[in-house]
Amino acid sequence: MRRFTLSLTVSAAILLALTGCATSSTPTASTASTASAKTQTDSSQPISASIDVKQSLVKLRGYVTGATNASKTGDFAKAKQEFKEFKEGWESLEQPLKAKSKDTYQTLEKEVEGLSENLLESAQPDQGKVVAKLAFLGETIDTYVKSSP
Repeated sequence: MRRFTLSLTVSAAILLALTGCATSSTPTASTASTASAKTQTDSSQPISASIDVKQSLVKLRGYVTGATNASKTGDFAKAKQEFKEFKEGWESLEQPLKAKSKDTYQTLEKEVEGLSENLLESAQPDQGKVVAKLAFLGETIDTYVKSSP
């Protein structure tokens, strides 16, 4: 009798477990409309909206600091490398930043273009100009980061 009761109990537990696992995967009207609305909302947002502009600028600020320090010592090879790293990150950040703060974007873009010309494309970078532009770039980033929620 004990065996029978034990077998019955185990069978019932297995049956309940299988029934719980075999829930219908067919969406109901309410879940289908919710899923459809979520898909429409997700696809209407630009991919770049997922980028955290503030955090990305904080990361890029490190490259600006590295380029500034290297430029101050005249190590333009290192300054160029640091600024190239900055530019790689900047490219993916341009559109999201432009959407959040067009003025900040335009100011930063102007400095990036000036630095590309004065640091990356110049055989003999003008140390004073490069350091000043990097300093301004860093200050602009700092101002945005401090004022951004």
